[in-house]
Amino acid sequence: MTTSKLLACFTGLAAAALLSCGTKPAPSPPAATGPDSPVVTARSESASPMPPETATHAPEPAPPPDTTTRTETALELPPDVSRTFPGARSVKDLTVPFPCRIVTGKSDRILGYVVDSDSAGTTATGYCGPVPVRVYLDSLARPRRVFILDNRETPAYLEIVVSGGLLDRLLLYDPAKPDSIDAVTLATSSSKAIVRAVTTTCSRVASELAGR
Repeated sequence: MTTSKLLACFTGLAAAALLSCGTKPAPSPPAATGPDSPVVTARSESASPMPPETATHAPEPAPPPDTTTRTETALELPPDVSRTFPGARSVKDLTVPFPCRIVTGKSDRILGYVVDSDSAGTTATGYCGPVPVRVYLDSLARPRRVFILDNRETPAYLEIVVSGGLLDRLLLYDPAKPDSIDAVTLATSSSKAIVRAVTTTCSRVASELAGR
């Protein structure tokens, strides 16, 4: 054999030996990374989709308070109310049509009212100034009890009014009979102020509260 044929034969045998030894090709170099290289984000196909967010609702605002023509506030039963209205079960403050108290008994039956003349705008003027009164009235607006509140009248004149029995006579007053009370003649200004305050208070209660 010629020298060239021997060389070719040797080269073929060497290549076959390399393949039989399982020589693996060198791994490819890693892809270059840099600011200009595209970024590929891996995505798992088996990942479950995110559940939808649960909507959070703010609590609904409270409805506005019911506005009525008469506002009532429950109170404890005062001793003077218990004495004046023996069957009273409760007393409430009213603000409309004027500030006063309403007294109720069993089954919320109205027994009467407690009204200050200053609150009702019925205070009258005596000799030295206004003479406010507090009137306890039954359900028909008839006076059951009368108190003279703080005032600037001369104490001696008021003593004449009280000793003369005017407050007791006022308990006989009926709004349907406005001329049923006479003032004490010896204390004209003071007594007339008290009579006017009590009678006009009864009239307001009779026309604006009683029977409603």
